[in-house]
Amino acid sequence: MQREGDAAAPLVKDLDKFDMILQADEYEANEPERSEGRFLQEFFDSTESVFKTERVKRMAAALREERQARTAAGTKNGAANSQ
Repeated sequence: MQREGDAAAPLVKDLDKFDMILQADEYEANEPERSEGRFLQEFFDSTESVFKTERVKRMAAALREERQARTAAGTKNGAANSQ
């Protein structure tokens, strides 16, 4: 028989890891001039393919897509500003 706490453990672990990349994303967004806004890439790399729960997998994918769009836009703006 599985205890309720045991069933929640994967979600709690996933949310903890997701919180880490969410905070990294917020730091990057507040300092876009540093390495084109991707100076905390190692946090994202460390969580690649580690999420177990579908809900957090979707949340992480959405965050990565938003980050990619933001940094791509920043790269374009930076290139335009340097010309």
